[in-house]
Amino acid sequence: MCAAIALRPDSGAAASRWARRGLSLAFVLALLGVFPGSAAAEDSYRDARKAFRRALRAEAWQDRYVAYQQLARHDRGEAVEEILTRLAKEKSSAVVLRGIALLAAFQSPDAQDVLIAALRKTRGTKRLHALLAMRDQPGPAGARELLGILGGKDTQAAAQAALALGRKGVRDAMPLLISDLGHPEWQRRAAAAIAIHDLADRAAAAAYTERVPPNTDVAASVRRTAGRKSQEAAGASARDALVPLVEALERSEGSERGPIIRALERVTGQELGLDMAAWRQLADGVEPAALRRS
Repeated sequence: MCAAIALRPDSGAAASRWARRGLSLAFVLALLGVFPGSAAAEDSYRDARKAFRRALRAEAWQDRYVAYQQLARHDRGEAVEEILTRLAKEKSSAVVLRGIALLAAFQSPDAQDVLIAALRKTRGTKRLHALLAMRDQPGPAGARELLGILGGKDTQAAAQAALALGRKGVRDAMPLLISDLGHPEWQRRAAAAIAIHDLADRAAAAAYTERVPPNTDVAASVRRTAGRKSQEAAGASARDALVPLVEALERSEGSERGPIIRALERVTGQELGLDMAAWRQLADGVEPAALRRS
């Protein structure tokens, strides 16, 4: 129809005529394929990207740290790709950690698509950074890819995928997590225990808030009942993990025992510490009240 619209001094009168017909000027421009807001946003991002790339030349890591924050204001896939690409070459661990935290805050669909696409890569720093970002990003986005990584042979990637799936509350991960409790690599065993704890914790929290909604004043008896149901939900969510967790604890040594014990405590509601015999009794079906503590 026309390539461009030049707003002349009498354009206000023209706008009034459109308004009298029940049409806004913005609507008419949209019909003509002119989107001032979108064009402005595109220009704004291009300018931000140029400024970002200039800032990355700075020797001071603090300047690069701020540059990532500025670019992350643009919640779009291009910004995610730019950050992932540049972080792969970043030398400062402080800047890398900040960049990963910023990636986790992206919420737009196209931004999440770029993060998920990075997960599909077979290896590399970009995939690792995307994994770390997904670990801190709420919601189920990327669950299928994370499950695939959890079932793979890359120990570092599988451990991060386990942590992400636990935080996201992806219950389909439970069989793989239970399997990883017996993995020869301690990183995978520890990550699996942490993830099982997180899944049980989410189940417990959901059961509690179902009975005691946030910011409500209820009787103490209702809260006690909700607490009991909450623990039952935690146990039910990871019932199949009890025996593998106890077996993993029996095989473990030193600091590796910490995440396993915390997972056992969340799943069972019992605080037995390093009492291996008591945990074994529990795994064998002894009721908590009848446990013989050593």
